[in-house]
Amino acid sequence: MLIKAYVLDDEDLGRKNLIQLIEKFCSDKIEIVGSNTSPLAARKEIDVLEPNLLFLDVQMPAISGFEFLELFSEISFDVIFVTAYDRYSLNAIKVGAIDYILKPVNIQELKLACKKVHQRFSKLNIGKSFSKIMVYSGNGYNFIEKNEIVSLQGQDNYTKIVFLNKPAILVSKTIKEYEDLDKNTFFRIHKSAIINLNHLKSFFSHDGGTVVLTDGSEFSVSRRRIKEFKEKINWAAL
Repeated sequence: MLIKAYVLDDEDLGRKNLIQLIEKFCSDKIEIVGSNTSPLAARKEIDVLEPNLLFLDVQMPAISGFEFLELFSEISFDVIFVTAYDRYSLNAIKVGAIDYILKPVNIQELKLACKKVHQRFSKLNIGKSFSKIMVYSGNGYNFIEKNEIVSLQGQDNYTKIVFLNKPAILVSKTIKEYEDLDKNTFFRIHKSAIINLNHLKSFFSHDGGTVVLTDGSEFSVSRRRIKEFKEKINWAAL
């Protein structure tokens, strides 16, 4: 599985150099889906491209890398800081960054950082054909039947996993990390919700689209995803 990554660096040469290094040494793990030198332009592009990973500079003329992250109500991607300054590493830890790489970029450090992110994503499930997913509860891993899950709801940097007949649990992973859980069973209907299609009870197409699940919960379908959702449930044949 390739991880979709975005690069934000106000220095064009630094941006291009980092992309070249990633494509040369980490192409088996990382796919660059976008980049920019402008934080404001990058903010808009990230909403559209929905990367799993952001390579982020710290000191930029308009806003800092940390201020850039504050523009998001929900950070649905991992962050690797790439900067010429070593004094912000503690701040990076506080915002939950995966790694902190100093310029000029050391190839081994870059490869290790990319490997670390890839391993995180690989642990999300243990095989598409397996009927269970693995969830870390704080003191160990629990194996949960996929069909027990009604929905997954993003809450900042956490995900609430809702079941039909037992209490919901809160896990310290963003909802973005569950998007590729099992695309035959689960569908991300908007930025903060993934539903189990086996628990789909009703769908109303007015006002864009609303789904009702077997537990009675209702979710709107985003405009950007409504076409794909209708294709998924074979709407034209209904």
